[in-house]
Amino acid sequence: MAQFVLPQTNCKENSAMSEGPEVHRIARQMNEALAGANLLGVETRLKKAQAWLATHPGALDNRQIFNIFALGKNIIFQLNDDLWFRAHPLMWGKWQIHPATVTLPRDPGERVHLYTDRAQAIFLRGQVFDIVLGDPFEQIEALRIIGPDICDVPFDEALFRARLLDPRFADQEIAPVLLMQEVAAGLGNYFKSDVLNACRICPWRLVRTLSAAEIDCLAAQIPMQAQRCIEQRGFTIPVELYEQLKHEAEAKGGTFHYRDRHWAFRRTGRPCFHCGSLIKQTRIGPLGGRLTYYCPRCQAPDRYMDAAADLSIASGVNLL
Repeated sequence: MAQFVLPQTNCKENSAMSEGPEVHRIARQMNEALAGANLLGVETRLKKAQAWLATHPGALDNRQIFNIFALGKNIIFQLNDDLWFRAHPLMWGKWQIHPATVTLPRDPGERVHLYTDRAQAIFLRGQVFDIVLGDPFEQIEALRIIGPDICDVPFDEALFRARLLDPRFADQEIAPVLLMQEVAAGLGNYFKSDVLNACRICPWRLVRTLSAAEIDCLAAQIPMQAQRCIEQRGFTIPVELYEQLKHEAEAKGGTFHYRDRHWAFRRTGRPCFHCGSLIKQTRIGPLGGRLTYYCPRCQAPDRYMDAAADLSIASGVNLL
């Protein structure tokens, strides 16, 4: 077996947290490499996992990896006799797979090392690795409350609507609410910007002000863009739009601009695909907010409601 590195993401340049499509792609590769393998040992530098191993001596003996799959941004390992591993990359984690027989130098970023008779799996720079005997979807809080996976086919649209319209979120801005994993598991920062732009929804809109048509659009665009990103390795725009942009660029003697893979994400200063206005960026949400990319015309607050404009004045943020 040749070694390979499972990248964090193919949907955006620079290092950042993997989102649902990337994690699903990684989990599929890991399952191909490790499903059916016998577990020979686990080494970890993470204190929570170390404590579990110390209090459960011999618990990993005679274990086999049955299945590896993604749930939102989590990678779940199912082993025999109701043993489970759960890993989350957070901002910087990534996995490497190496042949079982290779002796590897210790990487200072190594957090978990799984040894099997089929391959070695190394979790670099990750900070979340849980070991669970029993039902992880009851024992791990993040899994117990997790929302519908944006990559599921079919997407659980009814659950998405119910979570989005939870009264707790009624007076919160839609952009940070979409990032909550209990609302849509696997949805992250690039999806937030691209879905809102595709639906022409102002990112400062309060959830309670969304129309039925806008919620319908979100419920349709989220799984559509997730599958597109999986199938097209990073593109959230439709294939037809990509072909059109590529043809236009080549006709002018240029090439397709890689930032135009997205509806809005990291397209600051480039034309909106809906109206041609230049995409802007700002930060929205608590603790300094997350970067959000939007069209000042298609997604302008004054196009929808005075309340959003009042919100911008109160917060000192220029939305236009």
